Amino acid sequence: MLEGTILEDHLTVFKEIVSDLESMEVKYDEEDLDLILLCSLPTSYAIFRDTILYTRDSLTLDKVYDVLLSKEKMDKLVGGLEAKSESLVARGRPHERSSGGNSGLAEVRE
Repeated sequence: MLEGTILEDHLTVFKEIVSDLESMEVKYDEEDLDLILLCSLPTSYAIFRDTILYTRDSLTLDKVYDVLLSKEKMDKLVGGLEAKSESLVARGRPHERSSGGNSGLAEVRE
């Protein structure tokens, strides 16, 4: 998968390949498919891939699909929030000066 490729497109192609293997009755270990899928991801997924590989006792292809799609949704959500936050402008009340010369701060009396 090249950097910038849509994850859903990559998963669709991968599922088609798996389907083709099944239709040709090719024997394979599902764990091998998990590893092939994870290793086919671009370098931007390196930390994610390593986390999945080293924190799970067992992997299934469906789990890998689910985790990848969840990550993609989270990235889109966070990316959308970051884009919105960049366009926000904070506005406050205009600064009022008091005639007492204390720059609007209340005097503390003991």
